[in-house]
Amino acid sequence: MTKIFRQLALPMVIAILATMMLPLSVGAVETVYIYENYTTGNDTSFEIWGDNYAAQTFTTNSSTVATSHTITAVRLALYQEGEAGNLTVSIRATNATGYPLTTVLTSTTIDGETLTDDAGGAWYEIPIDELTLDVNTTYAIVCAGTGISAVKNVHWAIDQAGATYTGGSATNSTTGGITYGALGGGDFMFEVRGRCTLDMGGANVYEGFVYEGDWLIVCNYLDIFEPYFSDSASEATFVLQFTKADDTLIGQVPVQQWGYMPGAIYLSNVTVASLDWGSAYKMKINTTAPPYHEHSYTLTTTDWRGSDLVLLDAWMISCARRMEDYYGKEYTTFTASKGFVLNEEGGVHFSTGIPYVDQVRPDRFEVSISGIPYEEPTWTDAYSGGLQPWPVQVGAEVAGILNDTGDLFNVGGVDIGRAFFFFAYVGVAASSFVLGHGTAGTAFATPILILGVILGFVPWAFLGVAILIIVVMLARQIFWSAT
Repeated sequence: MTKIFRQLALPMVIAILATMMLPLSVGAVETVYIYENYTTGNDTSFEIWGDNYAAQTFTTNSSTVATSHTITAVRLALYQEGEAGNLTVSIRATNATGYPLTTVLTSTTIDGETLTDDAGGAWYEIPIDELTLDVNTTYAIVCAGTGISAVKNVHWAIDQAGATYTGGSATNSTTGGITYGALGGGDFMFEVRGRCTLDMGGANVYEGFVYEGDWLIVCNYLDIFEPYFSDSASEATFVLQFTKADDTLIGQVPVQQWGYMPGAIYLSNVTVASLDWGSAYKMKINTTAPPYHEHSYTLTTTDWRGSDLVLLDAWMISCARRMEDYYGKEYTTFTASKGFVLNEEGGVHFSTGIPYVDQVRPDRFEVSISGIPYEEPTWTDAYSGGLQPWPVQVGAEVAGILNDTGDLFNVGGVDIGRAFFFFAYVGVAASSFVLGHGTAGTAFATPILILGVILGFVPWAFLGVAILIIVVMLARQIFWSAT
């Protein structure tokens, strides 16, 4: 027993050290906003029970600037009367006349008897499964109840006399949602809550980035459309575009990463020769196939930063800190020699989103590749990237499985991949120790780590530590055999 314990001790130490070295990715911080809404002026209420449904239609962006967003919850002013039963709240598309369709896009059910019985009502936030809504499109919030009579039901507050919401109106059904009619020009009290799915958070232009006279347009964008949760091939769906004020396309590149990330378009000196420095050009993010979604940012005079790339350094650190606030994790670190720099993970995101930035500005990276020569390419408006991130390398289907599995444990898909390679390595190494071939087994397990590094799951540092352990074990074995 003691011998077996000694044989297993070193693999367990390796496992503990490895676990400490593997970074854990965390989910994005949920930033929920209030979008379409009507919250004041209610003068009566509507009873919901049996086949008596109530609905409020709303048009996306009718209360806010035009941007695509999801819906994660609705907030309604409600109260119960008698034995209220359950209340089902659903989101539905509308027909040509503005009435709800029968198809449910997303829904949730609450216990109506948990609502206040005060006839003045109260506001209740009702979470629903997240759904991406199209821009400038009319939807309906439909409420149906299992109450059984006019004195056993749920009431929804409504402004019946002086409603002013312009994006929709109150409507009702007495046929269990089969047909609807207008409800006297009123509006129910409601709020739509959700997350922005597509945004362009400003842009800067620098010249002389790699060669004299070229332009680099950098931006930080937000792209969390539905594929973000299951499909990681963002470059097949979205593009960054640089256009003239009249939307004439100048250059575009695929969006390399989902989420709240940095991006850039590089333009050669030949391309920019016909452009005007300081003009009101646009930076856009949009889809490549229907249904089309777009968000744009118009450059201002302060966005033209010139040839001082120290300003680009400051922009990268500032952008990384905004990402830290969004994701709740660190992308920067402080070093004695360089000051604040992008850490290893932050560096990956910026070098993926901005071509050659880790070579042009190596001092802003904790892990830099400065000194590696590169030949002047034939520049085009398209960005040609290097190694792809792990989701692209393993494929959309495998990435989706890993991401979905990670959601069950509130971690990222990359963590599930790391765990797979970690346990595979430790399993092979540990079994070899039990058989008395520790050094050879640990060495034979190393290709598992190498594959993990190539696919982007395992940090290089972990591989280096594993190789160092093998060297120490080999030296120990040679020394003992010689004494």
